[in-house]
Amino acid sequence: MAIEHAGLPQGSPLSPILFLFLNANLVDVSITRRKGAIAFVDDYTRWTVGSSAEANTTILQQKVIPRALEWAAQSGAAFEAEKTSFIHFTRNQRQRQLPAVPLHVNGATVTPVPEVKILGVILDQGLRFKSHIGKAANKGMKAVLALRRLRGLPPSVARQLFASTVASKIDYAASVWCPIRQDSIVAAGIGRPFEAIQRVASQAIVGVFRNTALTIAEADAGIEPTVVRLRARILKHWIVCHTLPKDHPFWSCRAAAAMQDGSYPSPFKILAKYGPQCLSDMEVIRPFPLDPWQRSLRELIATVGSDMHELHEAGHARLWLLTSVSVRNGLVGTGLVVRVNQVDIVSSKRTVGNDDALNAHYAQLGVVFEAVAYVETMLHRIQMSPWKVQVTIVVNNSAVLLSLAKPHLQGGQALITQITEGITRLAEMGAKVYLRPPTEADSENTVRAQTLAREATRENSEVNPPTWAQVQLRASALRWARANAKQHRKDNFQLWTTGQFTRQLDSALPGPHTKMLYDSLDREKASILAQLRTGHARLNGYLHRIGKTDSDLCECGIERETVPHFLLRCTRWNEQRRALIEAAGPSLGSLSQMLGGKPEIVGDASEPNGRAWKPDVKIVRAVIAFAMETGRLALEG
Repeated sequence: MAIEHAGLPQGSPLSPILFLFLNANLVDVSITRRKGAIAFVDDYTRWTVGSSAEANTTILQQKVIPRALEWAAQSGAAFEAEKTSFIHFTRNQRQRQLPAVPLHVNGATVTPVPEVKILGVILDQGLRFKSHIGKAANKGMKAVLALRRLRGLPPSVARQLFASTVASKIDYAASVWCPIRQDSIVAAGIGRPFEAIQRVASQAIVGVFRNTALTIAEADAGIEPTVVRLRARILKHWIVCHTLPKDHPFWSCRAAAAMQDGSYPSPFKILAKYGPQCLSDMEVIRPFPLDPWQRSLRELIATVGSDMHELHEAGHARLWLLTSVSVRNGLVGTGLVVRVNQVDIVSSKRTVGNDDALNAHYAQLGVVFEAVAYVETMLHRIQMSPWKVQVTIVVNNSAVLLSLAKPHLQGGQALITQITEGITRLAEMGAKVYLRPPTEADSENTVRAQTLAREATRENSEVNPPTWAQVQLRASALRWARANAKQHRKDNFQLWTTGQFTRQLDSALPGPHTKMLYDSLDREKASILAQLRTGHARLNGYLHRIGKTDSDLCECGIERETVPHFLLRCTRWNEQRRALIEAAGPSLGSLSQMLGGKPEIVGDASEPNGRAWKPDVKIVRAVIAFAMETGRLALEG
């Protein structure tokens, strides 16, 4: 029977999988310090290292190209000469001249070029990535200008669009082209091509003026400076790489990069040498936790709201294991209560680690693993057939039950695999095992397990980590990276002295409270608040500074028209100010509190003892309403 339509439909999910088999022989080249090959779908890249451009050209022409053409003839594929690029990488000025010898592919001549684009990254001859940075800046500017043209967007939506359509274009493959210094900080010069983008983004999000200090504009708009964002992205990628299996080529490359010294270290080599050095014990996370032939525990798990019922058979031994986890006082503790036919036989507690290394989800998986291991040990000791034993493991964390029912690309995979294998062995022995959340009937025993877990997290409790807790979690490493990026942002903010008005107004900058201030506002109100907080407002005091008015005096004739004068002292707005006075109450006169800033005075009344400081949004809204009623800060004014 003849096949009328060969091939697969456009967009078929089978296409990338089958193409891996198609080009496997082409890409199957050992990667060494002298040669290698990579491919992504139909993009194929081959490289060789030699003493000169002429020697490399000879190797490519005599060995690489014939092998590629032979594969094409056998597979029925074809190389397009016009899409084939050829480049020599070197920083030796004498060898930077493009050689006269081209490559010949299927009768077509391919001459060397000064730069090539591989998987979206532009590589120049010196691997300095200046062209890539320039084109990334151009793409980012086009995207942010389009964002600014979208009128009326609330700040929260505009910020989200900036992250998804602008920052993503700039940050793509940052770990490849963005070098860091030996102190793991991105050099300030990297961020300069993107400063104009950040400024326009701040205008699009909260409506700050064009000549507002960039650090202040970024802080009020709630966006990270480019160098901070790039560093955070690089650290995140570096941490995720350390969760790869130990047989992944990343590990051999990392070991070689850490040992090699060179005049021109790559970003990868700098990270391997000066980046975080505490990631070698990171947990391994695979694309699929279970092998294809392994069944998950979905049929044995009752999640919240499910209607699965356990079997109750006469003459069977019923074994309950109730688990719980507590995280407090910087510690992580577990509690386990074991009951056989309504009789307690085991009650245990354990301080398994610190909360900076472990989390509740992983600890709950750990105590479930211990429960399964206990059941396996017990079945070998009791004088009863395993098929007469019914085991119920009560898990006080629905997210853990979901992870066991549907394991995916997530942390804690090793424990999920061991739990699955342990319960499978119990089922093969004949035991009936179920996992479920606590019910009302379990309340008394669940409280006992919770009490044990809380006792394990008392202050000054001695940490006694089991084997499963002696691993670094990806979630903990990423949490450290976020805290590190937050501190880096503060340090970067303190490097600059511009924007003194806003710095004195709000000592909490940069911080998440600016999102609380702006995200509940529409675009017009956000622009008014930005004017008042930055001091760059449509008032004569500022307009005179930029040459837009002849005098900086207010029309009331008392003094310069500044933000404090406008809000508190101008006699023209006494009538409109009545509602503001009533709303502000004792905070009237404190410009910081009225505009959502944190005063510099320690122990200020706005920061009660034992409570985290946050701005009084009601007063801020009253200030905005006052400004809108006067019409002084409107564009037409």
